Amino acid sequence: MGSGHWSGEGWGRASYMREARVLLGFPSEFKQPKWWEFPTTYSSCYDVKIHVFDDDDVPGFFYGGPGGPCCDGRC
Repeated sequence: MGSGHWSGEGWGRASYMREARVLLGFPSEFKQPKWWEFPTTYSSCYDVKIHVFDDDDVPGFFYGGPGGPCCDGRC
């Protein structure tokens, strides 16, 4: 998932998403989320870390992890 690096490794390593919006209605009613909760099913394989980007106060998140053959829960 992502770059293969943990979310805590941050810039230059972990994958990230910024300026995310939530679609509330059709055709284009978008809203910036106030908070997010990201439960991870296989926390030994990947994680998500909420982050507010300092340059523009826009919420986002880092995500990633090494993944691997046991991440589907069959090992």
